[in-house]
Amino acid sequence: MDIEHLITHRFKHLMSCPWSDFPKSKNRFENYIYKLRQHVEAGEPFSGSSSPYQPSSVAEYGHMIREYCANDMPEGTVEKLVMEELDRRGLVYNTIVENAEAVIIPSGTYEIHGWAAPVVLEQELLPCDEFLGHPIYRHEGKTFTIESVKVKEDAPVNNVGGGNIAGVSPGQEPPGRRGLFFRRNLKKTEKLKRDLKKRF
Repeated sequence: MDIEHLITHRFKHLMSCPWSDFPKSKNRFENYIYKLRQHVEAGEPFSGSSSPYQPSSVAEYGHMIREYCANDMPEGTVEKLVMEELDRRGLVYNTIVENAEAVIIPSGTYEIHGWAAPVVLEQELLPCDEFLGHPIYRHEGKTFTIESVKVKEDAPVNNVGGGNIAGVSPGQEPPGRRGLFFRRNLKKTEKLKRDLKKRF
């Protein structure tokens, strides 16, 4: 059995096995699937989840799995696996359509869900990729969606040019892997600058 089939089999098993069968000590791949399954099952009827279903979180963890398996899985395979799980639960439409608009995050200080410290962007930050239509952002080696970002109101906004450049300005190459978002807009940079809307 090759690595692609091993990963596919492990993914499907962990997305459907009893929670009691989930490894107690998880590697990074298993932890991503654990988080993805939590968010996916939150959208099921009568799930009893304490957290509301958030399509952006499904996209975020699906993207992390895709990045982790990038060298072992053909392009589009992870998206297909996630789509099959969403389809099984009747969540495909909500996940792809809801909250999927690409925006520019202006320079400033923000709180990002799951991050302990405030994040300072010295320059505007563009999406670096997408997953199931949801723009994905990257900063300091971590990925997130726009729904995870909140303005930190009690912190001053830093001037552009002070310190290390965390993001990119419109027209510059977005950081990270040249994913679907990048390729789709490679020949449309000017249109991208016009169409992207500032969230804050």
